[in-house]
Amino acid sequence: MKKIVSPFLFTGPLLIATGESQTVNFDIDAADLSSFDTNRESWVAETGTYSIKVGASSKNIKQTATFDLANEIVTEKDNKVLVPQTEINEMKSQKKAF
Repeated sequence: MKKIVSPFLFTGPLLIATGESQTVNFDIDAADLSSFDTNRESWVAETGTYSIKVGASSKNIKQTATFDLANEIVTEKDNKVLVPQTEINEMKSQKKAF
């Protein structure tokens, strides 16, 4: 099991007075859950249980919710468009006697 903590910042104006509450909605898509799989050269959202923690800071968590991702989702497949088609031979400096 992979444990990743990734901050997801809400950047909208959210000013509430002490003691008041407000509902905030936000979307999380598969790309937000993805990590890079080097063997497949793809960004993948893996199956499993994910936790969303909401708070004033990472040390001040107010609520936690979990959800399950039943099927793996490949969100992006990288292409080898910049890989050289032929082998590159490095140039080596030749020392010359003066």
